[in-house]
Amino acid sequence: MKVWIGNLGKYNEGELVGGWLELPVHQDELDKFLREVVGLQLTNKEVDEALAKDGVCYEEYMINDWECELDCVEYHEYANLEELNKLAAFIEMSNDIDKVNAYCQHQNISDINEVCNVIAQEDDIHISSPDYQATLSDEELVGYWYIDEVYGGIEEYIRNSAFDRGSIEDYFDVESFGRDLRLNYSYDDSMPETAGEYWCSDEYATDEEIGQAYIDECGFDSITTEELESHFDYEQYGRNILFDEFDVIINEWGHQEIIDYSEEIDVDYYNSDELYQMVEDDIGSNDVKELVNVDINEPDITEDM
Repeated sequence: MKVWIGNLGKYNEGELVGGWLELPVHQDELDKFLREVVGLQLTNKEVDEALAKDGVCYEEYMINDWECELDCVEYHEYANLEELNKLAAFIEMSNDIDKVNAYCQHQNISDINEVCNVIAQEDDIHISSPDYQATLSDEELVGYWYIDEVYGGIEEYIRNSAFDRGSIEDYFDVESFGRDLRLNYSYDDSMPETAGEYWCSDEYATDEEIGQAYIDECGFDSITTEELESHFDYEQYGRNILFDEFDVIINEWGHQEIIDYSEEIDVDYYNSDELYQMVEDDIGSNDVKELVNVDINEPDITEDM
């Protein structure tokens, strides 16, 4: 995470003073940056000395801009810098920040302590990496994965749902079924030349119209188990369950992964002090002598002001 920290008092006087800082940093590094780059007085003694010397002191900062791996946390100029520093330490601790980001966005989690709780428990976020060779839409991917994961494949799904063919009918691809009827149609002198004419009295009938005409005339029960399996609409099936309990993300290698939200993480499991203790080695006092993590090559934010 990188933040551009500015001097609020100077800004109100018409001057932009500050710079970019890469978080996380130890507290003494942060204090050094606020003093030397942002120009703040951090202690009562420093305030008294500034007032005695110049008659003015600067104690408040503002966050003018930031770059963060998490989209779930909203940026605002009066964000608490110590809290952002803690969040940055947790981000570095994460093994799969994309998974965390997707989970927090789906669950509408934006509070820093709650996000840190999610990162601390990220191993409890259930994620699967289906190995399908074909390029599938998110809905198809979830459909195939769920049928395989829960039922052990489409054959078992059809068999277990045989008592309620209506539930299967909801996911039957009438259009692809009609296309097979059209492509496999054969006629003799006593029959119409096309499947469209035969089933719909219209040689220009669409595949979906042909398939629906067959179902209307012969009944859905006349469709064989093999045909049910061949024309099962995985995309429609996945669409109906995707955004309730599952979501699809792209991992760092560009592959689709599925997140299962059926078990929620306790975002209040660790309190703020406990969270701080987890990353204390990264953001606690370190008694440094040099200013670090200040990138002098960063573009000047004042160019856009």
